[in-house]
Amino acid sequence: MINKFFIFSIVCLLMVSYAYPQQGKINTDSLFKKAVASYEKGLPEEALKDFLVILSSDSHADYAIPSYLFSAQISFELKNYFYAEKYIGDLEKKYPAHGYQFDIHLLRAKIHQVKENKIETLQSLINAMRAAENDSLRKSVSEFIEKFVRTEYDTASFRTVTEQFKGRSGEVYLMVLRASLMEQEGNPTGAKEIYLDIISRFPATPEANLSIAALQRARTEPVKIETVEEKIIAVLLPLTVDGNANPDALEVLNGIKYAADEYNKSRKEKVGLLIRDTERNETKISRIADEILAKKDIVAVLGPLYSDETTFLCSLLADADLPVVSPTANSNEIAATYPNFIQANPSVDMHAKIMARYMYFVEDVKSAGVFFSNEGYSRELAQIFRDEFERLGGKVIAENSYSINSVNMSPYISKFTALKGKLHGIYLPLSDRKSGEQILSAFVQDSLILPFFGNQDWITSGALQTSSRASEKFTITSENFMDQSDNNLKDFTREFTAVMESDVTRSTLYGYDCASLLLGLLSQREAAALKSRLTAGFDVTAFHNNYFIGEDRVNKSLNIIRYSKGQFNFVERFKLQ
Repeated sequence: MINKFFIFSIVCLLMVSYAYPQQGKINTDSLFKKAVASYEKGLPEEALKDFLVILSSDSHADYAIPSYLFSAQISFELKNYFYAEKYIGDLEKKYPAHGYQFDIHLLRAKIHQVKENKIETLQSLINAMRAAENDSLRKSVSEFIEKFVRTEYDTASFRTVTEQFKGRSGEVYLMVLRASLMEQEGNPTGAKEIYLDIISRFPATPEANLSIAALQRARTEPVKIETVEEKIIAVLLPLTVDGNANPDALEVLNGIKYAADEYNKSRKEKVGLLIRDTERNETKISRIADEILAKKDIVAVLGPLYSDETTFLCSLLADADLPVVSPTANSNEIAATYPNFIQANPSVDMHAKIMARYMYFVEDVKSAGVFFSNEGYSRELAQIFRDEFERLGGKVIAENSYSINSVNMSPYISKFTALKGKLHGIYLPLSDRKSGEQILSAFVQDSLILPFFGNQDWITSGALQTSSRASEKFTITSENFMDQSDNNLKDFTREFTAVMESDVTRSTLYGYDCASLLLGLLSQREAAALKSRLTAGFDVTAFHNNYFIGEDRVNKSLNIIRYSKGQFNFVERFKLQ
C-alpha cells in the first residue's frame, strides 16, 4: 500500500524533472534521462549507477535532488536499507528546502515498516499525511494509517502507542484515531473521554474541531446502553463541568464500569448502565430526571458526585420509589431530607463523631483540647467533636480558635501550654491547606508535643511532612485510603489496569466500591425491593473504606490513618456503633 503512494509520487517527479529548463551540462541531462529510462525498464542497478554518477559530479540541483530520491528508492528496492537512509539524509543535509517532504516521509515509512519499527512507521506516515499536497492524497494516507493500526494493534496495545507519542507531532491525530476506533467497537463513553481530553489540551487544532463535531453528533444519536439487559442502573456523573473534562468523574466512571463488567460475567441475569453527564448543571439534571422517570426498567441511580447536584436530583426524584446512591456526596442534610437517598460516603459530621469515639475508647484520651479555625467547617467539626466526646464521659478542658489569615499561631497555643500536664490529646480539625504548617510549628516552638488528632484535610495540606516531631503523634480520619500493603488491592490494581487501560486512583475506588455495593444487593428487579435492602442496614467491606450503613442511610465507617516516618499508614476501619 505504501508503494502505491510512492509510485504515484515518482510519476509526478518524472514529469517535473523533464520540465526543468536545461541549465546543466548536456551530458548530465542525457545521463539523467538514460537513468530514468533504465528504471522504467526494470533495470534498477543500471539506473542507480547513472544516478550516482550525476551525484558525484557538480550537478545542478534540478538533477541532484531527483537523483537522490531515485537512488534512495532504488536502494530500498534492492533491500540496501542503509544506503536508502543515507541518500535521504544526504539530500536533506545538502538541500533542506528540496520540496519533496511527502516522498521522503513515505520512503522512510517503508524502511521502518520493513524493519518492523512500528512506532517510527506511524510517525513517518503521519508526517507524510501532513505533507501531502492535496486532500485526496491526504485522505488516502489517513485511510492507510487506520488500516495499519487495525492490522498491527488491538485496542489495549494502541493505547500504549498513543502514550509513546506524547509530545510528538502525531499525538493528537492518533488520539482522534483511537477515539474513532473505540466508537466503532461500541465504546462511546471511552471515545468521549478522549474527545474531551483533546478539546481541553489541544483547543486550537483541527483535531479539536473534529472532536467537537463527534461529541455533537453523539448527542443527536440515541444513547446506547452498554449492555442490553433486564435491570438498568442510571449512572449520573459530572463528566464535564463548564465544557471541560472532569478527570475525577471519568475515573469514578471507570470504576463503575469495571464493577458492572465483573457482575455481568458472573451472573446469568445481566445489568445495564445508562450513563448520563450531569455537567453539574440543574437544567441538564432536570432533563435527565425526566428521562429516568419515564423509564420503567431503571432500578437505581448511581451518582451524582457533588452534594449540590445530588441534593437537586433527589428533590426531582423525591416522589419516585427509586434509590439514589452517591459515591462521594457528604452533606449532612441530604439523607435526613430525602428518604430515597443512601449516603455511601460518610458525612462531614461523621469525621468528628468517629474521632471522638476513637480517642475516648481506643486511645484512652479522657481530657482533650480542641483547636479550630473560625472559617470553613472547622468550627462545626469542633462543636460536634466536643458534644460527642463529652457525651461519652470525656472532658474538653482547653479550646481556642484562630483565623486562617493568622501569621503567628503561638498566642493561641498558650491555653493548651498552661494545661500541658493534664491534656491527653488535642483535636485539630482543619478546613484549609495553609494553616496546618503554622499550627504544628507553634506547638513545636512551645514544646507542646502531645498526641494530635485531625480530619483528612491534613493529608492534602502537606503540613505533616514539614514537622517530624509533631507529625509522629498525628492520627487522622479519612473516607478514602488506598492501603498499598493490601494484597487484595494489589491484585485488583493489576487486573483493573490490564482490562481498563487506566490506573487505579482514589476516584476509581469510589466508583468501583459503590457500584459493587449496589450490585451486590441487586437481587430483585423492582426498585422498591432494592431500596428496602439498602435502607435496612448492612456492613460491607470495600477497598477505599467500608460501608456501615444503618436505618438513617448514612455510612458510619472511616479509615483511621497514622502519619509515621514520612508516610501515612493504615491503622484500622472504625465504625460508629
